[in-house]
Amino acid sequence: MNGNELFAWPGSGKFEDKKIGDIVGRAGAIGNGAFALHARAVFLSGAPRFEFEGEFDRPAGRVFRYHYSVPLLQSGYEIRTGEISEKVGFSGYFETDVKTLEPRVLEVRADDIPPTLRLQSASSRMAYHAVRIGEKQFSLPETSELVMVDLEGNEQRN
Repeated sequence: MNGNELFAWPGSGKFEDKKIGDIVGRAGAIGNGAFALHARAVFLSGAPRFEFEGEFDRPAGRVFRYHYSVPLLQSGYEIRTGEISEKVGFSGYFETDVKTLEPRVLEVRADDIPPTLRLQSASSRMAYHAVRIGEKQFSLPETSELVMVDLEGNEQRN
């Protein structure tokens, strides 16, 4: 809605126009971006630099793999730890099906994380799968994983 993701608890029956933190509170690693925001930033923003890495065999078939990077000055990626929120650059890779060019995987890794966030690393990985909605087919995340590691080496996973 208005370019934002909507969230809901499983089984709630409706989505809410609230920030994810307002819904779940402080429950460890939480994030948004898995369904549209990361893909929009990589594929539609014009900010990333791309590099073709090659063609690879995967269990679901052959894929093209590309590396990308978005510098801090062109990034809209924000990470929050506690009350501190900072913008970071990011990089990663994506894979597409060789025949259909449908997305298969998108990985996003935070770059140059400011010390104020007290994080060693933060990354998200989405695996996509074709889903029929009505008469049309869409590629949507089948799985999404967010991993954050603090400066002491403690890992939070969602």
